Amino acid sequence: MTAAQARKIVEQEFEVDIAVKSRKRIYIAARSVYYHICIKYGERLTYEAFTAEIGFVHSTVINAMNVMQADLELNQWEYPDQLKICEDRAILLAVTSDAQHVKAFESIEEVNAKFKRDLYIMVAAYTKVITAYESKLKKQKIDLLKTRIDYQPENVEI
Repeated sequence: MTAAQARKIVEQEFEVDIAVKSRKRIYIAARSVYYHICIKYGERLTYEAFTAEIGFVHSTVINAMNVMQADLELNQWEYPDQLKICEDRAILLAVTSDAQHVKAFESIEEVNAKFKRDLYIMVAAYTKVITAYESKLKKQKIDLLKTRIDYQPENVEI
């Protein structure tokens, strides 16, 4: 995910321009969510790279992330729903990097359902492979045991 994509996600959800230099709580929260998404889901983004997108310096990221983390730990974060929605959209964009796929899914739940179906299909295929391999190993083990039973060493009195 690029910084521009993260910015678009956050600005759509918070309905503010995060490049505006304002100290209103909604702007601060939106920028904090933007930083959080860039750090967590950004593709090799440095602090300088994603702060340059909105015209701030990288030291603001450190402070914003510390404040946001403390608020989240104390359940005092004012915008938990917006944070969750932005994270879901970032995950959706990360797992479906092609723009056509993003339009194909309405929600993160649909993406989860698709991956769950794909996982079931893969597990079923691997189960067949493992079952075939197990039966092959059992046959080899039985053949080995038969050869050991048939073997009668010489010079042994029974």
